[in-house]
Amino acid sequence: ELAGVLVRSAAVLDVPARLHQRTGCLLVSVAGGPDRERIVRSAELAPARDPAPPAARAAAC
Repeated sequence: ELAGVLVRSAAVLDVPARLHQRTGCLLVSVAGGPDRERIVRSAELAPARDPAPPAARAAAC
């Protein structure tokens, strides 16, 4: 099911994706190039934000 979601998601992004069947699993791949770079950039995690300012942390201790 997840492989299907990934392939459909790639189609929404107008990125050609291929589904390969391996022993015991499915592999979804996107060819190298600008499409792959765009996906990788959008999937990068941003640094975690500090939920409380330093003054609030000090007061809570």
